[in-house]
Amino acid sequence: MTTPGRTIRWKRINPQVLQRVVFETEDVRFALYRVTAGFHNSLHAHDYAQMGVVISGRGTHRTVLAVARGGTVRQQLQELPLRHGDCFYVPPRAPHELEVDEGKPMVLLEVTLPVRRPARAGPPSATPKVRRRRNRAR
Repeated sequence: MTTPGRTIRWKRINPQVLQRVVFETEDVRFALYRVTAGFHNSLHAHDYAQMGVVISGRGTHRTVLAVARGGTVRQQLQELPLRHGDCFYVPPRAPHELEVDEGKPMVLLEVTLPVRRPARAGPPSATPKVRRRRNRAR
């Protein structure tokens, strides 16, 4: 959460993408991303699920999904045009890419859900570990 009168600090994760982690625990992360117009990342995959909501801008999100039919598994490309308010979901390990239209950057809120680790020995913790990011003025 931001405090009135304070500026959100962004971290440059590559020349075309800024990231601001809003909230993070061991199991979930909420982050804002500002992606430059014309950005196109290559097909890649992660061990965790991703969900995104477009706050502003337009683009296309592509995901390669495994589809089972009649005992055969085939790959199918899902292509989603994105604009303000649209959402997308990427299952763990599914190859995907994002392309932002020319002319205007895209801002999106992304939620990542890491694959759960194997159960640990002993009783579960009564309070989960939480890392909160402090908002600081620039």
